[in-house]
Amino acid sequence: SGINTKLFNFQKEPSTKKKIVLAYTGRLLKDKGIHWLVSSFLLAKKEMDNLFLVLAGAWDRNNPSAISEKELNNIKKIKDVKYLGNVEDVREIWKKSHIAILLSKREGLPLSLIEAASMGRSIITTDVPGCREIVKNKINGFTVPAGNIEKTTVAILKLSRDTKLRKKFSKNGRRLVVNHMEESIIFLKYSEVYEKLLSINEKKRWR
Repeated sequence: SGINTKLFNFQKEPSTKKKIVLAYTGRLLKDKGIHWLVSSFLLAKKEMDNLFLVLAGAWDRNNPSAISEKELNNIKKIKDVKYLGNVEDVREIWKKSHIAILLSKREGLPLSLIEAASMGRSIITTDVPGCREIVKNKINGFTVPAGNIEKTTVAILKLSRDTKLRKKFSKNGRRLVVNHMEESIIFLKYSEVYEKLLSINEKKRWR
């Protein structure tokens, strides 16, 4: 996976005078840790009242891992949690957020985290394959054990309270994406693989 880092360009985080915004972009699935995210947010909210959570993405009710309609409605009722549904331009979410969060049980290579890192957002995610390829613990974000509400809450509070740490993580994350996940770099690697395969096939043809 690669992205256009000019399209997903670095953005300074918004002012922190009123609130700290955590954002999740993706389908509302249990496999993506939505229930862990909400539980951790509510615990952190008890200690830091200016936290705000944005959820953007499809409900995907037919997915076996989908949260129920009742659970979705309960989430919508939580103070300072905003469910936006599908969003046309996800860059608008990252521009208005301070922290990206994804607590998946498993991933391939989550595009949402690549986009967030490219735009300079510090990240909290689970220490699982895919996520840990994008987030290096204490370098451009925090990785937490999947399902560990306590450690996730601690990570949310630590990052929300430390502006300097978020800025450090944001610069490191942007550098990681530009150096390793820019689409031109990924396309070149694909091209090299195709050329190698074509060369092998051509040699076999003339044997």
